[in-house]
Amino acid sequence: MSTGGLKAPITILHGDNRLEIRDRLSAARESIDPTGLSTSVFEDASRVTDDVALATGSPGFFGADRLVICHDLITPSTGGRRRSSPKKQPEADPLKFLGSTAPGVWVIIVESSLKRPDEKRVRSITDALDVQQVNVPRGRGLIDWACERARRHEAMLDGATATRLVEALFPGTWREVARQNDVPPDLYRLDAEIAKLSVSVGPGGEISSAAVAELVPNADALDIWGLSNAIADRDQARAIKQLELALDTGQAPEAILGQLAAQFESFAVVLSARGRPDQAVAQMTGLTEGRLRQASRAARNYSREDLRRAMVGIRDVDFGIKQGLHEPSDALSGLVAELSRRRSR
Repeated sequence: MSTGGLKAPITILHGDNRLEIRDRLSAARESIDPTGLSTSVFEDASRVTDDVALATGSPGFFGADRLVICHDLITPSTGGRRRSSPKKQPEADPLKFLGSTAPGVWVIIVESSLKRPDEKRVRSITDALDVQQVNVPRGRGLIDWACERARRHEAMLDGATATRLVEALFPGTWREVARQNDVPPDLYRLDAEIAKLSVSVGPGGEISSAAVAELVPNADALDIWGLSNAIADRDQARAIKQLELALDTGQAPEAILGQLAAQFESFAVVLSARGRPDQAVAQMTGLTEGRLRQASRAARNYSREDLRRAMVGIRDVDFGIKQGLHEPSDALSGLVAELSRRRSR
């Protein structure tokens, strides 16, 4: 029979990808017990280990397989619990029942995290165990995930458009895990946006960059990181290409200039912070911690003189456009070319 991807009678799923864990649970339920008659679900299972033991020791109705899903069985949930005084550890491990589950019983244990000692503890009880870490993908992995999700919604999504989508939704967190105060991208939100876009283009349709810009909040903004990173790398050709792409997709030069100004202002904030914690800087400036983290990576490529020159150039172009002295697109192109020009040392 199909087991919904389960490789062993006891499976531990742990990690921050709650959407993927939900999907794996749904697949297991559909494959093992589609009627739900032989499925038991325990929330905060560490509090009711006797009930869990009874369920795992009982075969399914009429000889069918049984599915037992346990949330927080190994690591107790801390929500709403009071800290109590230490108690003497019981002589027998309360999870010992995992070593004697009934035939045809499939157990899925869901944990937010799993420490190595806890995994070893369970492995010492049973060898019929499969441990799967399920974390939110980042970088190229997240782009691939978005493209695959679009296919599930019967639509097509290419890598460039997926990048624009995730950049709009998670500008400071989608590329990599932060060293401190990390906030993973919300896959439920990303999936909902992809579903909405898929409906808009119809079955088999291709989700375009224009559709993303029209239907996704903040997606009509320039991929300002792509432009500023090209400027920071002194890659003039790439910077001009990023600018032309923004203009070709309908971005107003004035809007791009405003976003460039805000971006370089965030770089100046980072350089002035002198190593202060992101949380403290965020409280003082109103910038999000995610934006500060990403700005800090790009700001390393600038000296204070570079930033001063950039801000003066942005101010002068802004003044010239508002006074009607410059054609906006030409002035902006000249500014980007100057900011990204390689400088002699």
